[in-house]
Amino acid sequence: MEAAWIAVIGTLGGVALTALSNLLSARLTANSQQAAAAWQRLYEGRNKLRDERRAAFVTYLSAYQALYHRAVEKIEAPHTSDDHDRFGGEERGSFSRAYQELLITAERTETVDAARAATAALWEAVKAAEYGPEAFREADERAQAPRRKLRAAMRDELDR
Repeated sequence: MEAAWIAVIGTLGGVALTALSNLLSARLTANSQQAAAAWQRLYEGRNKLRDERRAAFVTYLSAYQALYHRAVEKIEAPHTSDDHDRFGGEERGSFSRAYQELLITAERTETVDAARAATAALWEAVKAAEYGPEAFREADERAQAPRRKLRAAMRDELDR
């Protein structure tokens, strides 16, 4: 074989090897970019859900506090029996909506169960406000543990 053919074959082999190397590198880069994009979408999706849960939890706790403070106002400045139907109407509605949103948004059973218990305890305290300070104080004491448990469940769910 002549030296010229050896040089041509060597050059063509080098070109083919370089092309194959570039194709392999491009494929690996594309796979890596696809994996990174999928991970990014997953990460952003999880963050969005976490932010939605956080917002639902904050809305619930804010509505809880508003209804609770309305019950405290009822104790501090009792009204006549005529306004029984109007007592906390707006707060009751806001709280009920926030509670439903929490039930839909929460992912963990522990959070939902804790929300049910805290909600039941709050309704007992609101109802007890109709019967006077002593009944409200007792109901409020019973509501403290479910409130703490709910806050802990919410924090646990958001920390995941």
